Amino acid sequence: MRSPPELNFQNRDLRDRSFRNRILDHADFSGSDLRGCDFSEASLQGACFNGATLGWTPRQLFRLLWVIPPILLLADAVTRLMFGALGRTPAENGWFFVLVLYSSLAIAGLGTVPPPKSRLRLRRFWQGLVGLWFGALPGFCYAGIWTNNDSRWAIAGAVLGGIVALLLSLTTRGPVRWAAFFSMSLIAAYGFALLMGAWAIAFFAVAELLPGLSMALSTVLYLLLTLQGGWLVYRCVRLAVGTCFHKANLKDATFTGVKLEAGNFDSLQFF
Repeated sequence: MRSPPELNFQNRDLRDRSFRNRILDHADFSGSDLRGCDFSEASLQGACFNGATLGWTPRQLFRLLWVIPPILLLADAVTRLMFGALGRTPAENGWFFVLVLYSSLAIAGLGTVPPPKSRLRLRRFWQGLVGLWFGALPGFCYAGIWTNNDSRWAIAGAVLGGIVALLLSLTTRGPVRWAAFFSMSLIAAYGFALLMGAWAIAFFAVAELLPGLSMALSTVLYLLLTLQGGWLVYRCVRLAVGTCFHKANLKDATFTGVKLEAGNFDSLQFF
């Protein structure tokens, strides 16, 4: 069956085009260059992709570059705050801020466990609560550094950074932004695991078995969350780079002579 003219994309250069959510049943993409195309959630029943070229484009890689600076910024801030908190005891000044750091990392680390997309309100609350700390932690850290550890300015920096990150996290869409979101949550989870591990060692060293075991369990849990975050980042990057058929309806579609490994047919439930 021949495709109608509006669905005939045969032997065309369609690189980096978006066909997201389009109804393209029985469309003909045979022989076309589809590198970098997005067919997410499109209806492609009976479509023909014979001889088409799938894969990634430099433009897709460039889109991923913007996530690197905020990730590095958070990693640096978490590292600085962690080393500043190590060895602190409840008897010292600033213990309140140490507890806030622990709580912040624990909450932000939970971002590697996304709720189902169907629970929209829970999803929005989760995005906002987790994302808030992605800005609050570096805001507190760098505002404190720039003002000679003035706690008032550090708190103000945390509030400002948290508001900005909250708004950005609530608008998280697409695999690139989700890759950034999960990367930041991974950093927080790993930081919390290291802190809990240090406390576990300290408690075991003085034969305090019960608190030592609880800290050790927390360490293992957040290391698992770190691994989960790494897996999610990998899958998001895979969706962001290459020809994407995420949740597309490909019933009876044909791919004769196509390198299917150059496309991505993954289905992530949180999108």
